[in-house]
Amino acid sequence: PHWGPSHFFRIQATSLYDAGLQHGKVAKDRIRGYAETEEMRALVGFGVNNTAGAKALDQLMADNTKEFPEYVAEIKGIAAGSGLSERTIWS
Repeated sequence: PHWGPSHFFRIQATSLYDAGLQHGKVAKDRIRGYAETEEMRALVGFGVNNTAGAKALDQLMADNTKEFPEYVAEIKGIAAGSGLSERTIWS
């Protein structure tokens, strides 16, 4: 798909969750559109419907949560703002 020119959003937030939530809301159509591409549907499906893929995604989430816990809140916010699952955003 053609996404058009890049867009920049000015977000002022009091927390990383709030920043993610605002990002998810303002870019919802783009995020959801990208999640619906064939490539992303296959990737998300692998991380959900395939035992090895789900295990790999679980490990990626655990490793990154341990190393970068401050960013987990931002990912949760993006998921909430876009209306997609956290696993989809992590993918």
